[in-house]
Amino acid sequence: TRAGEQAGRAPQAPVVVTVGAERSPWDVARRVAPGASGPELAALAERIVTDNSLGSVPLHPGQVLRVTSG
Repeated sequence: TRAGEQAGRAPQAPVVVTVGAERSPWDVARRVAPGASGPELAALAERIVTDNSLGSVPLHPGQVLRVTSG
């Protein structure tokens, strides 16, 4: 339904993600939002970097990240 679609795009509380095979914030963004478009993924990846004060890439397995949607 349309209401369900809109609810799925509303800002949500941050979620905690444990890095698995992902090597970059972009990879984490793809896992968290698999249906997102390129610009949406780029914005999410940037938020992951900012929200977690990431100063280096690649990510490490077991690393815990906070992910917020916009």
